[in-house]
Order: sequence, then structure tokens, then C-alpha cells
Amino acid sequence: MDFEQSLVSKISQMGTAHRVLLDKSLQRIGLFAGQVNVLIQLWREDGLTQADLSERLAVAPPTISKMVKSLADAEFVRSEKSKTDGRLTLVFLTDIGRAVREDVEAVWLEMESKLVADLSPGQRLLLIETIDKINGALGFPEQEEI
Repeated sequence: MDFEQSLVSKISQMGTAHRVLLDKSLQRIGLFAGQVNVLIQLWREDGLTQADLSERLAVAPPTISKMVKSLADAEFVRSEKSKTDGRLTLVFLTDIGRAVREDVEAVWLEMESKLVADLSPGQRLLLIETIDKINGALGFPEQEEI
């Protein structure tokens, strides 16, 4: 088997390249790729529990806890114990967390342009459909638009 030419290897290479470029682009606004995914969920629905974030992002609870702490330290979010269930920690956007959305959208558009620059509209559509099928086969939840 030629591991370097396998689909698994190609997807891994693309994922690494994408993550490096995205992190570099997000650095300008003080964020990392994983953190921005938390913000995206909160832009969709503010006041989620850390468990909700963990489930929606398919990330381990300790990782979410660390991301939320980093985002809180940077004043993008704040967290507080639930008034109805003290075992739950709710995460809320701050004004800074809401305001940074425009900057994140600009980075997203820049990344999208680079990603599909050499693809025709038909190839772009086929790529989206293919990625959705692969994510479904891997059991990754489909993401809704925000």
C-alpha cells in the first residue's frame, strides 16, 4: 500500500495545511481555530452548557473546558453556574465575543477563496456534497447555518 497516496493521507495533509493557515489568519484577532468553533456555536445559541459545546463539536469535555477558559481569559466569553442546576456551567458571549464575528467572517471568506480558487462552481458543489457524505459516514454531526 502506498500510504502517501491514500485518501486518508491526502485528507490528513489537507486538514493540517488548512489548520495551519486558519490559525495563522485567526492570530490577527487573537483566536485559534478550535476556539472559533466555540464562538460559532455561541453565535448560533448563546448560553450553552460546556456539555452542549462538547457534544456539538465532538470534542472531549476537558478540551472544551480549556477552550472556554482561554476564551474567558481573552474576554470573548464568560461562564457562570446554572441557576437551576449548579452542576452545569453555562457559557455566554461577551460584547467582544459578539463584535469579533465580523473579523472571523472576513477570515472565513479569505480562507474560502484560497480553498476553492482553482475549482469550478460545479467542482465546489461536488466537493461540499462529498465532504458532507464523508462526515456522515464518520458520524460527525451535520452543521446548521448561522
